[in-house]
Amino acid sequence: MLIAGTGAIAAQLHKRTLVRSVDGLGWLLGDEGSGFWLGRAAAQAVASALYAGGPPGPLAVLVTRQLLGTEPETATRECADALVRTVYDRPPTRLAQLAPLVARAADAGDPDARAIVRSAADRPVASVTAVRESADTTPIVLAGSVLTAGRIFQDAVRRRLTRRWSAPVLVAAPGEVGAAWLAARTLPTVDDNAAAALHDALRMAALTPRLPRDRRPGRAAQPARRRRLLSADAL
Repeated sequence: MLIAGTGAIAAQLHKRTLVRSVDGLGWLLGDEGSGFWLGRAAAQAVASALYAGGPPGPLAVLVTRQLLGTEPETATRECADALVRTVYDRPPTRLAQLAPLVARAADAGDPDARAIVRSAADRPVASVTAVRESADTTPIVLAGSVLTAGRIFQDAVRRRLTRRWSAPVLVAAPGEVGAAWLAARTLPTVDDNAAAALHDALRMAALTPRLPRDRRPGRAAQPARRRRLLSADAL
């Protein structure tokens, strides 16, 4: 299992028992490729770009808007100084709030953001490599907001995993599904097979995309928003 949310950890499980794990060391010592790691990398990249001068890219615009409430028309030392002060005045883990901005900027083609995505994908996959044998064909489960809330990080990690292992890569269902499964297993009238069937049904329901209102039966379809498409090998 690979989890990347505010923190990050890779773990090998056998019959619902933890065998070994890598990372999960917290923001100061680890959490490679986590939301915090992404946010810190974004703040570092933007501060460096602002100090260097030149026109701000999508990542710089998004990050300065989030942290300072303004959008810089040009990169200045004053703006960079204000951004650095703001970062140091906040609790460190709040940098994880910048992670979604990296995805947006990468989707817009920002080179710094796309470089961060590539590096962020490499790091948790390295953690998986440390806990998983090369010939292992058991499923790899992705969990945590970084890997489940958006596709850009999930796709980048998935591509790296499938290059290394011939194994299914699954996305974890919401925690409520697991809680329902655990609760069902405690009922005297529900055996393991019935609990597993309930889990599968809830998981499929939770992960099945819902059609937008304008695409549901009986409604006229509206033009979809145009999005920048990234090539499969871009990240």
